[in-house]
Amino acid sequence: MKKKFKLKKNKKVFILIALAIIIIVILICFFVFGKHKTTCTMKSDQSRNGYVLNTTYTIIYQRGIVKKVKIKEVVQGDTDSILDNFKTGWTDNYEYLNKTFGGYTYQIKKKNKKVISDAVVDYEKINMKKYLRINEAMKEFVNDKEQVTVKGIKKMYENSGAVCK
Repeated sequence: MKKKFKLKKNKKVFILIALAIIIIVILICFFVFGKHKTTCTMKSDQSRNGYVLNTTYTIIYQRGIVKKVKIKEVVQGDTDSILDNFKTGWTDNYEYLNKTFGGYTYQIKKKNKKVISDAVVDYEKINMKKYLRINEAMKEFVNDKEQVTVKGIKKMYENSGAVCK
């Protein structure tokens, strides 16, 4: 009877060890191959000029390479002309970037003394060769395969005043 008990106990231990190994493998795969997010935020208080701008960059990456960046910009303005200038400027900028390089989608709306821009930069769809040819400074933030790195993009945003977590 003792031998049977020992076999049952060993079988349970084996099953627990196997489950632990499976869970560890799944977690490792998630962290290595899964997509991750980090956020950078920036506030520009230009109240003396009639507006305050808040920007949030949500960086989606995998294995240290940026896949997409979701950009949310909210400007609160004192006058309609300030808000209209932001709306027009953002629209023109995103239209140009998307026509020139591809990979940009955006939605811009004006309401309640605010203009809100929601944009997505899909680095997997951008023509990076063309982008880097026109934007030489961006070469500092890519690897040798012309892929934007998390380290690089965080440095770029931090250089412009954002705080990244």
